[in-house]
Amino acid sequence: MYNITKIEGGFLYNEREYTFIEIDGLQYTIVSDTQAHIYTDYGIILFDLTCSINEQIFTDINQFINDLYG
Repeated sequence: MYNITKIEGGFLYNEREYTFIEIDGLQYTIVSDTQAHIYTDYGIILFDLTCSINEQIFTDINQFINDLYG
């Protein structure tokens, strides 16, 4: 399991700091019940529910997105 650590305006993942960006007015795209594309300054990252956020595990991609951006 990989952990994402939230920071102001983005997150830390794999020892790198990412900043959220918008593409065509969107910050992310949900691609399935368990996956989402997150738009960052380093490109589009595919996250799924095998990742935790601040050590919290999710079973719903919408809750995952709400927590990541909240």
